[in-house]
Amino acid sequence: VAASVELQQVGPACAGESHYSSHEGSFDVSPIRTYNETLECSFLIDVHNDTYYKAGITFTFGMFRLTGEGGCFPEESYLRIYDGATRFAPLLADFSCENAYRVASRTGTVLLVLYASAQHASDGVRLSWA
Repeated sequence: VAASVELQQVGPACAGESHYSSHEGSFDVSPIRTYNETLECSFLIDVHNDTYYKAGITFTFGMFRLTGEGGCFPEESYLRIYDGATRFAPLLADFSCENAYRVASRTGTVLLVLYASAQHASDGVRLSWA
């Protein structure tokens, strides 16, 4: 059974970390409307105990747009994907603005960190994994 979460009108409620253990799933963080708050969401995906897990995790983007009305500021809004459970794990991808592509991990544990600075609004991120 696939895991899925949909976060609409994301704000401070997104702070913290979400955990997933299914070998496939998706999430949708859109639109991002922070205005007065800084948004930081973490998604930990650990599929080692899923009976359908084979090797690695592949992420595909249905939408990726962290560009607001003021333009692109990579240091202010980004999605980072780590090949492990912490920010000290090898960095697989560092996406900002509108540049996202399919990426695959080498392990069954991946940490995704989505960050958007205050006063930022964008379409958001929609991705799936398998």
